[in-house]
Amino acid sequence: MNKENKIAIIGLSGESIFMKMDHFNEEGETVVANTYHVEYGGKGYNQAVAAARYGAKVSFLTLCGDDNIATLVENTLKKENINAHVIRRTNKKSASACIMIDKQGKNRVVCYPGVSIEMTKEDVMLFEEEIKISKYLLLQLEMSDESLYKAIELAKKHNTLVILNPAPAKKLPINLLKDVYLITPNEHEAKMLFDLVDENNIKNIDLNNVIITLGEKGSILKEKDLIYKIPAKTVIPVNTTGAGDTYNGVLVAALLEGKSLYDAAIIASVASSISVTKEFVIDSIPYKEEIK
Repeated sequence: MNKENKIAIIGLSGESIFMKMDHFNEEGETVVANTYHVEYGGKGYNQAVAAARYGAKVSFLTLCGDDNIATLVENTLKKENINAHVIRRTNKKSASACIMIDKQGKNRVVCYPGVSIEMTKEDVMLFEEEIKISKYLLLQLEMSDESLYKAIELAKKHNTLVILNPAPAKKLPINLLKDVYLITPNEHEAKMLFDLVDENNIKNIDLNNVIITLGEKGSILKEKDLIYKIPAKTVIPVNTTGAGDTYNGVLVAALLEGKSLYDAAIIASVASSISVTKEFVIDSIPYKEEIK
């Protein structure tokens, strides 16, 4: 089977509500927000947009409720030239998130996953043809275990390389991770997955390809026996929400373009640095021509 030069992505999509404030509230304190903004997102959604804006051909599977959010998600994905596979569940609610941002650009996020965590292996099997013809499958952990395992199983069956962004963090069996081409945890997720306290001990992780993202400190790449430290571009952050999603989407798109893991990680780092200099998430995701 000839692979098409495309990426398959499975993940969450829903409504994102942003509120900016001078400072985060303490226990029992009510804080008045200075601004209010609504857009559509989710880790999988944001990563699909990031990959598409870099120029990749993207197919995206997501699960929503049978509501207005699902309609708006589908419409906005199509505007990004993404092949959207939106499954709707009747009498269910789509995902929603509230993102609070202080004046330093730091964020706190509360997510209601809604129906998204109810994705079944049967839902994933509807996407098998897209997995089969794609070179890469990008996954996160905003999905049920059974759908995650089925997606990785289908990718292995069709020789599609899996890139796993293990967020939100949770423990995963090592035998599952052995079927993943590349895993991209941040510091917190690396500690959860591998009990890794110091990122410099990345060499001890018993997997071939690992990238640990370190925020403003850049990232560290383990490619088999080689270790690379990749600095982040120095910027003044406005909002860090979605920076990791931009990183992962652009990383896979650069790999699809034929870049090495090292070069793709550099490009993704630049894209992520650009994204934190802008408001919100979707508006902050750069287009390929901006990534320099």
